[in-house]
Amino acid sequence: MEIKKLFNKWSEKSEGDDIKSYLNNSYYSSKVLTEANDFFTERTDKIYEKAESEPDQAFVELLQLALFMNTIITEKAGILDKLGGLVEEFRKILKKIAEKKFSDSYSITAGFPFSFSLGLSWKTDKGD
Repeated sequence: MEIKKLFNKWSEKSEGDDIKSYLNNSYYSSKVLTEANDFFTERTDKIYEKAESEPDQAFVELLQLALFMNTIITEKAGILDKLGGLVEEFRKILKKIAEKKFSDSYSITAGFPFSFSLGLSWKTDKGD
């Protein structure tokens, strides 16, 4: 899977120029777009399962996945058509993590230029 290779390369190096050149290569770019939905669905399923026993690690992995998605979106906005259903998957995972971590709320924010943000919130009491 080309997108899986790209994710591994990105998560190991986090070098934007490598990702840009990879996505600008028409062969790899079309493969990434074709495989994107399956890849993200597979990753979100694994993260959802992990949220039950390891909510902290699941949250970190979900943030990493969102950041990777943001990286791809900045180069290939067309991928948004393929990933629209992921927002619901992110919501399910965040809800589960929020319950495990006794969070008061969770949020998913979509913004322009093309980015997704995820968050958990807890109420705090003012100290003396």
